[in-house]
Amino acid sequence: MVRLKIKHSCGSPANAPGNIFGQDARLRQEIYIKKEPDEIKDGEDKYYWLWLISKNWISVPYLNKFLLQLNADLQNKELQYEVDLTQFGLIRDHPIISICYWEDELITTYYGESMDVVTNFNDLKN
Repeated sequence: MVRLKIKHSCGSPANAPGNIFGQDARLRQEIYIKKEPDEIKDGEDKYYWLWLISKNWISVPYLNKFLLQLNADLQNKELQYEVDLTQFGLIRDHPIISICYWEDELITTYYGESMDVVTNFNDLKN
């Protein structure tokens, strides 16, 4: 079953000075395939995450190109990507969780609880 969820959450203006119009609101985007009950192992997530990000509401074409490349094998390892968006005027990295494998000069890829840096996707094969 494939589901798309887009959530929008916004901090209270009282808690964020200068944010009375919600300009610093966070947008959570989720695209996933729900696993069958027999596919879920102990402690494992119940989704295959194709795209999971919490970002500001401003559209960044650089990020959008990855959203258009959601191509993955369900056996792929779940990775965390940190995308350096400082050259686009944004002040911090945007983490993405996905089983899609992307390579780009502005992306650092991490795997596992120890957050090991991935330099070669072939090293992740079972």
